[in-house]
Amino acid sequence: MTRTGSYLVARTGAHREYLRAEARQSLGWGVGLRQASARDLTDAVSYYQDAGSTELALWCPEDVYISEPIDLIGAYQAAARRHGAELLEHEAVTAITLSGGRVSGVETARRTISAGVIVDAAGAWTRQVAALAGGTVAVVPVRHQLLITEPASVSQADPIVRVVDAAVYLRPARGGLMVGGFERGPLAFDVSAPPAEVPLDRAVLDSLAKQVSREVPAAQGPVGEHRGGMFTMSPDGRFVLGPVPGVPGLWVASGCNGSGFSSSLALGEQLAGQITGRAAALAAIAARPSRARIAAAASVLAVLGAASAGCSVVQKIDKIKHTVEGNGATIKAFTDGLQNTEAVPFQVTYVTTGDSPTTVTYAVAPPKNISFAETGTGSDTSATKLISNSSGQYSCSQSAQGAPWPCQKLGKASALAQKELFAIYTPGHWVTFLHIFAIGAGLAGDKVTTSSKTVNGFAMHCVELFAKKEGTSTICTTQQNILGYVKVAAQSTSFEIKSYTATPPAEAFRLPPGATVTKH
Repeated sequence: MTRTGSYLVARTGAHREYLRAEARQSLGWGVGLRQASARDLTDAVSYYQDAGSTELALWCPEDVYISEPIDLIGAYQAAARRHGAELLEHEAVTAITLSGGRVSGVETARRTISAGVIVDAAGAWTRQVAALAGGTVAVVPVRHQLLITEPASVSQADPIVRVVDAAVYLRPARGGLMVGGFERGPLAFDVSAPPAEVPLDRAVLDSLAKQVSREVPAAQGPVGEHRGGMFTMSPDGRFVLGPVPGVPGLWVASGCNGSGFSSSLALGEQLAGQITGRAAALAAIAARPSRARIAAAASVLAVLGAASAGCSVVQKIDKIKHTVEGNGATIKAFTDGLQNTEAVPFQVTYVTTGDSPTTVTYAVAPPKNISFAETGTGSDTSATKLISNSSGQYSCSQSAQGAPWPCQKLGKASALAQKELFAIYTPGHWVTFLHIFAIGAGLAGDKVTTSSKTVNGFAMHCVELFAKKEGTSTICTTQQNILGYVKVAAQSTSFEIKSYTATPPAEAFRLPPGATVTKH
């Protein structure tokens, strides 16, 4: 392990503001970092030149890197053996057994192992392992690549550099420079059969290196090694960590979206705490495989999770071009009105059905007023309210009907994080995912069609999303271009509109009566 520290660099005004928000949030978590000048950056990093492009740089002195990933794996294995673990390598899991509705063991090609708790951390094969027990995990494997240049004039003591606007990272490696990055349209793989060998494409890395060539000429140096692997990506960009819905005893650690290596220790500790009852799920990472209170909408992600793919893939697979284009046209027609909805005032009430029935009220009064109110029904009458108005942004909760309402006034970073928890109810969320689904469904040979239906007196225009092995799911909007209905294949839960008004009441954007406010 080498502690060199790292620089985060923004070269555009928009990414400068993004880094400032990141810095505020990180400082609130106790992370030691500070703003750095362009001169600080070039003085500290031998391979980085001042091209007059740096809008903002952040210095993170605590950051480290491990020369080779296998070194960390070896350390984990040694630690596990010291604590009595038995590692069964090169032994395929063939079945997960159930007894009384919960997991009871694992079968491999060589033996049967009794176990009341099983953790699915199978990376690109996470979905297949979960399916052995009848579970579903919404992740999709995608390609990630990096290269290491031939030895060059790069100091091995140089810090890591991440250029956020280019999504490129660089660090010393083997006497040369490691260059990696995140392409906008990563190659996605069939979730039912990820490849044994990842197909590599040097052109992707050449394009990323070119984006930082003025500041880092060495990124375009002679290449000594080009390699790649598979990330598991989740539909909402968050970790998938916790119990698998519907399969008691089966837990999952996946969907790390490219940060699993650096986050693995914390994720392992957190999951172990959940399993043994020593720790609650971390709200900060919003990582549960199922968001129970928004089950109907969230379960759509299991269908969409198989659909992530980029334009580069579409261009290479000509035989499905017309399917992709047809799906894209269908989705575009459906979302053209939906994406403009937030510019007008309205209040809409939804209900979900299933194991955790919920009532959700979503209100908007541009330009500043937004409100979400979520209330459980049946045995769970707890409630949550998120409010944004001219005086600030607040998160309020109520443990049960009639109980007090403690509220927190949020800082900017915390407010953004809270909003993300409710994004699944917003039109913008579905516009993004429907466009992704249009491409992914085309790649799989699946179809997107349109239909009409009436729910609770609301006439709706719908898209039918057919995914192999999943069935047909439906997403509908009302004549007001408001999200109105969601029903997922093979799920008993639905999400549907109950009421709508174009004049949201003023109290929707006020704190609950008698609320007590603290600063977060």
